[in-house]
Amino acid sequence: MSRLGVIGYGRRMRHMLKTIDRFKSGAEVVAVIDPQEAELRAAFPDALAGVTFYNDVDRMLDEQ
Repeated sequence: MSRLGVIGYGRRMRHMLKTIDRFKSGAEVVAVIDPQEAELRAAFPDALAGVTFYNDVDRMLDEQ
């Protein structure tokens, strides 16, 4: 299984993640950098369950 950290969780990124999922690669988003955390969690509760949000890429890379 691949663990993914993504920068931005907008429409384009969600489309890319759906495309990756179609290949049944087992990849899973575990970290996201996006300033709209509350709005995204409300809009996509299942997809973002267990995902950690970060403010900067260095911290995400250090902790994941």
